[in-house]
Amino acid sequence: MEVYERKVQSGELKRDSYQITIVEELEKLHKKLSNYEPEPVKEPGFLTKVKIFFLTCKKISDIFQREAYFIIGLCAMCCVAAFWRNASARQPSN
Repeated sequence: MEVYERKVQSGELKRDSYQITIVEELEKLHKKLSNYEPEPVKEPGFLTKVKIFFLTCKKISDIFQREAYFIIGLCAMCCVAAFWRNASARQPSN
């Protein structure tokens, strides 16, 4: 609000009740957000990664329609390999 008042006094802006309302609302928002700390981003789970991977493959296969079956098959093989790698990493060694 101080900056707005200075600009009005200097003649750069004319006093406007709508502008004052906007400035006040922006100041309220600034006060609310000044102490905001977002929650940490969680690492997506395995199934979410697989879903993202398949959706990406589908987009690619839509672009390259002739190679669609090859791309989808390749995606499936990569997912199976990732699943087995993930599953074997969780098993305790003897």
